[in-house]
Amino acid sequence: MVGFNQEEYEYYGTSLSRNELISTSVPSIGLATGEKNVGEGMGSTATRSGFGRIGYIFDDKYIFEFNGRYDGTSKFPKNDRFVFSPSASLGWVVSKEKFFNPLIDVVSFLKIRGSYGKL
Repeated sequence: MVGFNQEEYEYYGTSLSRNELISTSVPSIGLATGEKNVGEGMGSTATRSGFGRIGYIFDDKYIFEFNGRYDGTSKFPKNDRFVFSPSASLGWVVSKEKFFNPLIDVVSFLKIRGSYGKL
């Protein structure tokens, strides 16, 4: 499996505030006597990612899986914008082994799985 993701977010905002409200029952900028504060802001952020997974099962008992992501974001400095994050897992379906047959009525499925990854 392979995939790709890309997002862009743009934001714009304005703000207006004034202190010394005359009446708390009618909270309005027009009913305040303090200094007026006006502000605005805008900006954008973007992310781009590629990811993939490969898995292999041998004899319905032994499982291997590898995952990898390559992520980038505009929120970080240009020289540190992209990162590779690998992970892998190994599994063993113990209940498929011949020595487990006497216990199959008690435990119908038993799998041991371990994984390691870097984020």
